[in-house]
Amino acid sequence: MDEATHALHEQLRALLARREDRAFVQLTEDRQPVGLDLRGLELSGRELNGAVLPAADLRGARLRGVKLQGAILEDVDVTATDLTGADLGGAVLCGADMDRALLDDAVLRACDLECAALTEVRARRADLRRSRLIGADLSAADLRGADLRGVQLGGMMVEVVWVETTALRTNFGEADLREVVLIGDFEWADLRRADLRGARLERVRLRSARLEGARMEGLHVLDADLSGIDIALERVPADGR
Repeated sequence: MDEATHALHEQLRALLARREDRAFVQLTEDRQPVGLDLRGLELSGRELNGAVLPAADLRGARLRGVKLQGAILEDVDVTATDLTGADLGGAVLCGADMDRALLDDAVLRACDLECAALTEVRARRADLRRSRLIGADLSAADLRGADLRGVQLGGMMVEVVWVETTALRTNFGEADLREVVLIGDFEWADLRRADLRGARLERVRLRSARLEGARMEGLHVLDADLSGIDIALERVPADGR
């Protein structure tokens, strides 16, 4: 850590020790500390809405219940970090490294998570409505009970989920996937008790996926690999009509 970064780091710690949260946000906005080392920092429950921390290293930081609405967090590293109950609504997290992060009950509504690494992330009951996840890697993610309405995972559709990403063995159990369009590889995905009403499966690989208890009224299937699934689904003709 260079001298200037070390000095800024000490200022941040001093401000947080005095709970001057707004001063923390103003300082980060003014200095725009790219790549700031904030490992192990205690931020639980802080109101840091609008903080500007691109490429910050927050591994090991305590972030339970932190308020980071509208924060600029491109390329931030929160690998295996506990963000349970955090509010990141509207935050920019493009390219963020969030592998194995804990996001249970977190608010990620309208977040930009393009190309974020979310492998093995646990986001049970998380609010991901209208978030943008184009190119994100959700391999082995646990999204049980998550609200995914209006999520954008590929393509340019609004209010519809277009999934064109790796989601092998992803857990969408009990997730709200109404009126989504799924495109991509979901082999061994867990969709048990998921809400797929009005959804559309196009060029999707669902081999050996689990669909027990899923709600599928109005579900349409076009060009999908459903081998290993013992559930009758309505297939749409090749012309989509």
